[in-house]
Amino acid sequence: MMSNPINKFKSCWDKAKSNSTLKHHSEVCINTIDEYGFPSGSFVDLKAVDDIGFIFCINLDSQKGRDIQRNPKVGLTFWWEAIGYQVRVNGIATQIPYTISGKHWKERPRDAQITTISCKQSQPLLSEYDLNKQFEEAKRNIGEMQIPKPENWGGFIVKPNSIEFLTFKESRLHIRDGSAVNGGLRINSDVDVLVIVNHSLPKATRKKLIDRLMLISGKIGNKDSMRPLEVTVVKHSDIVPWLYPPRNEFIYGEWLRNGFEKGQIQEPIDDPDLAIVLAQVSKNSISLFGPNASDILDPVPMMDIRRAIKESLPGLIEGLKGDERNVILTLARMWQTVSIGKISPKDVAAKWALPLLPKEYSTLLDLARKAYRGEYVDKWEGLDSEVTALVKHMKNAIETCLIQTKEKR
Repeated sequence: MMSNPINKFKSCWDKAKSNSTLKHHSEVCINTIDEYGFPSGSFVDLKAVDDIGFIFCINLDSQKGRDIQRNPKVGLTFWWEAIGYQVRVNGIATQIPYTISGKHWKERPRDAQITTISCKQSQPLLSEYDLNKQFEEAKRNIGEMQIPKPENWGGFIVKPNSIEFLTFKESRLHIRDGSAVNGGLRINSDVDVLVIVNHSLPKATRKKLIDRLMLISGKIGNKDSMRPLEVTVVKHSDIVPWLYPPRNEFIYGEWLRNGFEKGQIQEPIDDPDLAIVLAQVSKNSISLFGPNASDILDPVPMMDIRRAIKESLPGLIEGLKGDERNVILTLARMWQTVSIGKISPKDVAAKWALPLLPKEYSTLLDLARKAYRGEYVDKWEGLDSEVTALVKHMKNAIETCLIQTKEKR
């Protein structure tokens, strides 16, 4: 699993464009689900890719446009023969703002603009003659006028859940690598990996893991677009049959880097947070090697998840300074979980919590949510009192839910 597949994609795309002999070297096959539940693929031009996702533009009234508006789950397939790469992306398509699609409309060839306004895409025609006639009439009527973007032409951004790179081999021993995440890649997300082993890890193995992970995990705040890794190792017999608190065999995270650089080595430890991690993994994970997690893990009772949240709360808040965004969003997720029994991605939980907060608090939470999604650059200097008040409010809300749940039992 790579730490930043978007960066790898950009690099491969640049190489493909510079080496391709094809006229259209940014084409991508977009696969959607039609109204009858069948997959439907067609090629469009990839306009751009950024840390959020992949952007393309289409006629919104076309079959492709209607499919996406009905079911936003899509697949993208790229084939770059010049460099021997296939790339597959699965994700959720959302419509981009008018300002962005308008920019791409202006870059569109004039004849393509005329085609868009003169023809009803995906609609039957009596003959090709009628199609050409419509185009020529529109071209004659427009003359040299600037063509504004029509309302039914727009763009989508696909926020990936998974990205897979296939390195083509003539022997057919193709190599696949990539990244898969729950809820899509976020610009500031860690890459979370859970490893389940059958035996304890010797000290030498822990040291080797730390040394190698430090080389490929991005430091917090790094400018190289290297994503931080969070790697958790558990021994199967420590968590099955289920017993609270679960035991961590080994954990790597960037918040521990300073200690690692001083030679510290993580030892096995009882870890309440692991109850939440294992519950998430059982419901939302992709196995990179071996059986699915849900097939080899016991269910985590909601009672133990709430207990883990209660025990983790003080330590989380102690680490507020310098980690404001993460603490605020984690509190929102805890709040949602103890309230409705659901574990969501942080930005989703924050969206759930926003209408439950007073205006002065919801503004701060929304800033944290947008920063997590890469839509805002968060700066917390000078906001200590406001952040502390928000954290206290959410802490009280969590504790109230925990007390109410205990009373119901």
